[in-house]
This record gives sequence, structure tokens and C-alpha cells, in this order.
Amino acid sequence: MNFNIEFLNFWHFVIIAFVAFLPVLFTFIFKNKSEKTKKLFLLIVAIADVVIFVWRIIRISKEAWFNIWDELPLHLCSIGIIINLIATVFNSRLMYSFSYCYSSIGALLAVLIPTVHFIGSPIYDIDNITFYLQHAMIFAFGISARSLGFVKLPLKDVFKSTALLFGFAFLAHGANLAIKALELGNPNYMFTVDASVNPILQIFYNICPVPFVYLFLLIPIIALIAFVMYLPTLIGNAKNRKKTI
Repeated sequence: MNFNIEFLNFWHFVIIAFVAFLPVLFTFIFKNKSEKTKKLFLLIVAIADVVIFVWRIIRISKEAWFNIWDELPLHLCSIGIIINLIATVFNSRLMYSFSYCYSSIGALLAVLIPTVHFIGSPIYDIDNITFYLQHAMIFAFGISARSLGFVKLPLKDVFKSTALLFGFAFLAHGANLAIKALELGNPNYMFTVDASVNPILQIFYNICPVPFVYLFLLIPIIALIAFVMYLPTLIGNAKNRKKTI
């Protein structure tokens, strides 16, 4: 039997189903628990994701091609892992909001449209296991944080999270340029330099073949994501207004 993951083949659908089911399971188990228990659970998820990330770095550090400058936590999902930990440790409303709005969606997109490195190899490959499990937990954390009541998401938090997203993009691109200029490595954090590893980003790069600048074509999509994530709050506010009339 062929266990290779190919785009939208059986094993890819299995992974997508697992990722989608995880926050549903977490919400079902913990929705009626105390806030302290919910927060402890989210903290465990956040720490587990950090452990997986560090373990992966330790494991690949033995490879001849390894360069720490190319493996810094400056991709959106790697940043999300840190954000999730900060959110739980400091009970940060903004970090929870960013996790829900962008870390979770970024992780989901990474699963739905994985880069070329995670296609064409067996589902039981250790790189695939760590990649998909890590992103599943990032997605589950953000969505569960909302369903368990840690994300209120007033409109100002949507704007702040979006500003934070752009800030991280500038940081990632600055790191890419600095590391390349110093000849320390050849990173492509947040795909600001090279879009060829992702077929969707490549479409936008073909329209505007300028590193980093091509990402500004994603602004309408980012706005749509922000609106969709804010929609439950919008609906909730409308229902509350009707009750007060």
C-alpha cells in the first residue's frame, strides 16, 4: 500500500480531518471545566508544541546541511508557537487574539497547502509526523482558545493582531536580508524571498515578481480572514443588542 502524502490524496485528507477534529475534541472535553483547568490544558498544548519544535532542531542539527540561521523561529507558524506560550503564561488578550486570527489559520493553510518538502513522502516519515502534528496543535490551540472563552476579540484586537502580523513579516524579511548579507545562511522566513516552495504564493509572485513586495497582494485575503474570524463576535454583538431592545 502506498502511504505517500500527495496533494489531496487519501492520506492528505486523513491529516486534514485529524487537524479539523482536534479543536472539536478539545472543546468537547474541556468546555464545562473550570477556567483554571482550561488554561492549564492550553498551557500544556503550548509547551508540547515548543518541545516538538526544539526536538526537531536537535534532531536535524546532526545533518550535514543544518544551519541554525536557517532554522530560527521566524516563520509564521514558528512564531505562533511562541505566541501561544506567551498567551497562556501571561494571559495576554492580544496574544490569544493573534493566535486565533492568524496563527491558527496560518497553520491550517500549511496543512491544506503544504510546501514541496512535505509532499511525496510517507505519512509515517518523522519529518511529516512532526510537521503535521505541530501545525495541528497550533491550529487547535487558536480555535480552542476561542471556543473555551479566552478570546473575546473586540474589533480593536483584530486591528492590533493584523498590525502584529505585518510587523512579523517585516521582521522576517529583515532577518532574511541580514543573514544573507552576512553570509550566515540562506533563510526564507515567511516566504518573503522565495515563493517557489508554495504553489499558492507562487501565483502571487508570478503577478508581482518582487521579493517581499509580492506579499502585499495578499492584503485582500488577510482582510477576508480577519472578517471571517471576527464574524462570530459580530453575530454575538448583534444578538446581544436584540436582547436589550
